[in-house]
Amino acid sequence: METIQKIAKQYSYNYKFSSYEPEDIEQECFIIGLEVLDKYDSEQPLENFLRVCIKNRIKNFKRNKFFRYGCKCKDGKCESCKRKQEKKNIINPISIDSIDPDKESRMRVEAENNFDFQEIMSIIDEEIPSEYREDFLKMQSGVKISTFKRKKIQEIVKGILS
Repeated sequence: METIQKIAKQYSYNYKFSSYEPEDIEQECFIIGLEVLDKYDSEQPLENFLRVCIKNRIKNFKRNKFFRYGCKCKDGKCESCKRKQEKKNIINPISIDSIDPDKESRMRVEAENNFDFQEIMSIIDEEIPSEYREDFLKMQSGVKISTFKRKKIQEIVKGILS
C-alpha cells in the first residue's frame, strides 16, 4: 500500500487537468494500483511494475476524460476548431431525428422571461451533484453525451429548478 501511495503522490501533480485536482488524480492512481496488483508477477520489482501500470492507465484516463472548452477565436472557424469538430463528428455521430434547432432557443427565451439566464446557470452550477458535473459542463458546451446521461442530468436540473 505504501508503494502505491508513493507512486500515486508522485503522479498526482504531473497528470492533473481540467476539473481534476491533484487529490483526484492521486485517488485514481491508488485505485489503478490496487486493480493491477492481481496481475503482478513476483519475479519483477513491485515498484517498477506499479509505476508502469499506473502511468499508462492514468495517461489513458486523462486522454479519455480531458475536455477542452471553446477556442479563443470565438467564431469556431480556425483550423483547430475545424479539426476538433471533425473529430467530434466521427466519435459522436448524430442522427437527423435528434436535431431540434428551435428547442434550445425556445428554452433560453422562456428562461430569460422569468430569470436572468446567467443567474439560473449559476444556481444549477452550485446545486448539481459532483458526479454529474463533468457531463453537465459537456452538455452546456454542446458536446454530445449518451442519452442515459443526458436524461439523468435533465432530471436533476428539473429538480434543482423546481
